Amino acid sequence: LLLYASLLSVSQLKVFTAAILSLFCSYAIEITQYIHLITVLGLEDNKPARIILGTSFSWWDLWMYTLGILFVLVLEKCCWKQV
Repeated sequence: LLLYASLLSVSQLKVFTAAILSLFCSYAIEITQYIHLITVLGLEDNKPARIILGTSFSWWDLWMYTLGILFVLVLEKCCWKQV
């Protein structure tokens, strides 16, 4: 949700576009965790990289990202009529 709000605050993207971009970015980061990109790049000891990219993959995270974006889209449609 933070990524979505950040995108909307610094761009003129439409709500749906910002939501989808946020979701795909979240999925991409989770995929990097699945393939252990931190280890592949040799950044195991780099704390900022570990925080930004994360270190553990979870199917639940993918599910929660999807539900979060669906929640945002419902709120935008019902409360602000922007979708």
